[in-house]
Amino acid sequence: MKKAKVVKLLALSIVVALIAVGCGFLRTSKPVITLVQPVENTVLPLNQPVIIESSAASANELNRIELWVNGALVDVKSIAGQQTTASITQSWTPTEIGEYRLEVRAVDVDGVESDAALVVVSVGAPATQLTVVRSTFTPAADTPAAETLPDATDTPVPPTAVPPTATPAPTDTPAIAILTTKADLNVRAGASTQFEVIGILPFGMEARILGVNEERTWWLIEFQGVPNNQGWVSAKETYSTAKNTENVPVVQAPATPTPSPTPTGTPTATPTVVALPDFPIIHYFRADKLNIAPGETVLLQWDVDGADQLFLYPGGDGGVIAPGDMQVKPDATTVYRLVASNARGTVEATITIIVSQPTPTVLYDFIAMANAAEWKNGSGEVLPWQGETNDARGFARLPENATLEDGIVASQVLETHPQWIADGEITGAYPVDFEITSGDKFIAEVGYLKGATFSGGVIFRFCYYTMIAGDCLGEVTKEYTGTLKTLEVDLSSLNGYNSGWFVLAVNANGSANQDWAVWVNPRIERP
Repeated sequence: MKKAKVVKLLALSIVVALIAVGCGFLRTSKPVITLVQPVENTVLPLNQPVIIESSAASANELNRIELWVNGALVDVKSIAGQQTTASITQSWTPTEIGEYRLEVRAVDVDGVESDAALVVVSVGAPATQLTVVRSTFTPAADTPAAETLPDATDTPVPPTAVPPTATPAPTDTPAIAILTTKADLNVRAGASTQFEVIGILPFGMEARILGVNEERTWWLIEFQGVPNNQGWVSAKETYSTAKNTENVPVVQAPATPTPSPTPTGTPTATPTVVALPDFPIIHYFRADKLNIAPGETVLLQWDVDGADQLFLYPGGDGGVIAPGDMQVKPDATTVYRLVASNARGTVEATITIIVSQPTPTVLYDFIAMANAAEWKNGSGEVLPWQGETNDARGFARLPENATLEDGIVASQVLETHPQWIADGEITGAYPVDFEITSGDKFIAEVGYLKGATFSGGVIFRFCYYTMIAGDCLGEVTKEYTGTLKTLEVDLSSLNGYNSGWFVLAVNANGSANQDWAVWVNPRIERP
């Protein structure tokens, strides 16, 4: 647009009516999901239910969680109650030995799907038939101390129940005492970590409780496939949840194995057996909030056993201690990783914190205010609002349900056709009725109505003028290409201004034939 013409048209008196209409457009990000259990390279039992635990979060309402095994959908868990965060457990039973790829995906109510969270696991023999080889076995939870391998003849004595004091027989059969594991749990031959591991009770499995030691620190459980079909597991609430334990009898636990006495004769050199430690155990890694606004803090907490090194990324790259916690304030959605390692290997847990970006406030809607603007062509002629499409002077109007050049049908757009002459133009002057502050932005998508294939191109401009001076602050040159462009202008340079006019202008590039120029959602936003 030629600036002299704009100054001339703006020197005239403009009378406006204020219409305060705001509309906002929220673009949501896709959901995120974390696969909590099982962890990478876990060995699972054959023909035993496997519990898959995941945590999901979304800026939108969650609809469902999908479980996929080796590329096949095996379970769908619906999310009810307009939740944006959820912790979900799903079950799958492997029927063949081999390697499996487990994936979980979160889907929100609009059908937007998260990236898959996945682990690769192996399926072997059932846990109740596990034979432990100490040099290769990967133990599970019970906070083991340093262990000594028992001799082949050092077989623990089977537990013997201590007869309880005689009491009248109850009229109702008491409920069976049951425990449910919170992690893969070692089953041992006695009530101490000094006893050998005779099997594993996998995460999420139930077992019948037969008794408890005198200190009530170990449960005697029913465990098929071992001597007496019984074994001992830690009674710590960290590792399992027990119910109906009021009448569980106290039983005499096997005596703790003692090392053989040192021979008095000339010692014979014997090889030293060095047992690898258990993998580190991450008991928990959690956050007090999974979905926050910018500037909010999150408390991360964790507890780990058996780790020589422990790192939190990002934030604790130099190492952290356990149990521990840390306040974090991510600027954007961030995945936090807790990595624990020792001589045996490394385990890892992750938490995703979603930072929801605020929706900008729409301060000025140019479509809602279009009937209050003064529309003119380059010859200085005042044009009627909602003009006729055959007006050779040019026209400004709001076509409804118009098809744009990209094929999208817009419920309402602002069409501004320049005067039908070479290099014709049209301008709309809008009164400024608020104080502009640093960070305010003008934003619009610009282009054509569908079918304007003979247009020679146009220039869209956004300008600001007072009665004394002014300038055009941004422009976009557009030809008919089948796609729209974005015109975005930072108004920080106008900080403190509260009067004058915003001007939308369109100039023909040569002939004005079929210059069906449109502004899609032109607005001024404040973050």
